[in-house]
Amino acid sequence: MRKRAATGLVLLLTAGVPASSQPVPRFETYLGYSYIRFRPAGDFPDFNANGGTAQFIYNFNPRVGLVGDVGVYHAGKAGGIAIDSNSANFQAGPRVSIRKKKTVSPYVQALVGAIRTSAAARFADAETGFAMLAGGGFNVNVGRRISIRPAEVSYFLTRQRNPVFDVRNQNNLRASAGAVFLFGGERPALQGKATRMCPDGSAAPCSSIELSLQLHAERTEICQGETVSLTPVTGSNRAGVQYRWLLNGQPVSQDTQLQFGGSGLEPGAYRIAVTGSGAPYRPASAEAQITVLEYRPPAGAVQANPAEIYEGEQSTLVAAFEGQCGGPIEAPVFSASEGTVRDSQFDSTGVGFDPSVHTEQRKAVKITATASDNRTSGVATTTVTVIRRASAPYPPGEFFELLVSVRRRP
Repeated sequence: MRKRAATGLVLLLTAGVPASSQPVPRFETYLGYSYIRFRPAGDFPDFNANGGTAQFIYNFNPRVGLVGDVGVYHAGKAGGIAIDSNSANFQAGPRVSIRKKKTVSPYVQALVGAIRTSAAARFADAETGFAMLAGGGFNVNVGRRISIRPAEVSYFLTRQRNPVFDVRNQNNLRASAGAVFLFGGERPALQGKATRMCPDGSAAPCSSIELSLQLHAERTEICQGETVSLTPVTGSNRAGVQYRWLLNGQPVSQDTQLQFGGSGLEPGAYRIAVTGSGAPYRPASAEAQITVLEYRPPAGAVQANPAEIYEGEQSTLVAAFEGQCGGPIEAPVFSASEGTVRDSQFDSTGVGFDPSVHTEQRKAVKITATASDNRTSGVATTTVTVIRRASAPYPPGEFFELLVSVRRRP
């Protein structure tokens, strides 16, 4: 009858316990009722003992603790024989808890120590022997300072010489239930009155929302006078985010976009950063670098192949130009100081030489290549050497007439 009443009281106390997280105490004290089923070896019958158990627990962390176990028990009869025996145990050892911060906290433990047993309720004739407890149980948190232990069940090994029978090893079973008193440890976190929905749809406290922020730029290089749009990119359903823009560390805007560029900017690299924040979020930042380029007019070189030709021959002209911030560069246009140019071919026909000179003559003809962009033109030059071969002073017929006229002279 007593056992049923105790079980009903435990169930009544634990039925309405809320499933909330509890702090981890540094010290625990357990007081409870214990029932032992002693099973002596040999022909001596099994018998029951009832008593009380006290435990003292020190928690190193939420999982590991050190336990000291002390109990006193009384057995009145064994197999109908009055034995009037008292026992006391003293054990210590480690305990491993599972889900220590939860409402229901199971644990396992292994304790070693001694047991002292006497007959006829006299400890003066008691004998002490080795004892071990190995088992587990669970606690149910009902408040910051108290827990209920509905059950702890342990294998109870005792090794001693019984005062009545010469029995050394006893394989016993101990069951216990009671209350745990908690001291020290963490303070419980303050609980809000209600959990509100966050902008991302989660039910977690909104202050814990991680804001994903990236910065998208249409281009990372612009020319002087141009502009580029920069846009912050966040995860889906991120309402209420506020932005703050920095240019080289100086605040410039709080708009949802930034138009960077325009006239008056010196060439160079500019660091643009944006910070997103708001009441529901932890602040996040993103950064980009935009390079402003200066204008460079077309510049290049022109080559003639071959660079030396004989009078009347042709040379192929090739030119390459580069520029910056002036738009596309048109195909080069060639011209020559003498001779003619058609497309990219220089024709040396028409290059003038001194007719009175009959030895080989050379003449450098200047070749000019001109290329234009949307703003201005660039020029490159080279030379082609045109060679006139050596010739006789007089043509053969003219030389014969000159010789005849010389002979006719008196």
